[in-house]
Formats: sequence, C-alpha cells, structure tokens
Amino acid sequence: MEIQQNVRIGKKTRIQSHSFICELVTIGESCFIAHGVMFINDTFSSGGAAGGDKNLWKPTQIGNHVAIGSNATILPVSICDHAVIGAGAVVTKDISEPGFYAGNPAKLLRKITH
Repeated sequence: MEIQQNVRIGKKTRIQSHSFICELVTIGESCFIAHGVMFINDTFSSGGAAGGDKNLWKPTQIGNHVAIGSNATILPVSICDHAVIGAGAVVTKDISEPGFYAGNPAKLLRKITH
C-alpha cells in the first residue's frame, strides 16, 4: 500500500494492501478500502500527465461509512456517506446518494435507506 503526503484518513478507517492513495484524498471515518484500490488525482486535463504540476491535480472527498471494493478506481470525485462501491468499479462522477454502485463507469444499482 502507498499513502502519499497530504492525505487525510478518518478514525476507524481500514485500508488493505496494494491500495494507492494519492495526494489530495480525504477519507472519512469508519470506511473500508479493499485490496488494490487506486485513487487518481491527475485527469490529464492538459492533454497529458501533469508532470508534477500540482495545480493540475484535483481532490477526492470520501464520506463516512463508505466501503470500496477490490481493484476499484476512484477518479477525483466526491462520494457521500454510506456508499458502497463494488469491486472493479470505476467512479468517474460524484456520488451524492447512499447506495450500491458498480460498473465502468460506476452506476447506482440500489439505494440504501436508513
């Protein structure tokens, strides 16, 4: 697992091996990040890699009580509290409603009600 600088991780959050958490990622409390999850902060918005230009990087915000399955890829997005991201999913857009998400791109499969 690699966790880069300036990452924030909340209390009671567990992160399994082979995950990569890049700069500008904030993960809330009581989350679970499974094996091999990749967080991305460079969207190649200038037509190529940012080449270390942090001004081109974008942040990711993960809420509380979020579970992310093995080998999911999380682009710079915001994920609300109580979301479940399936194994292998690719999250390309903000998730603002609690529920189960899967696929590429990740889509809502079922809402979660409290």
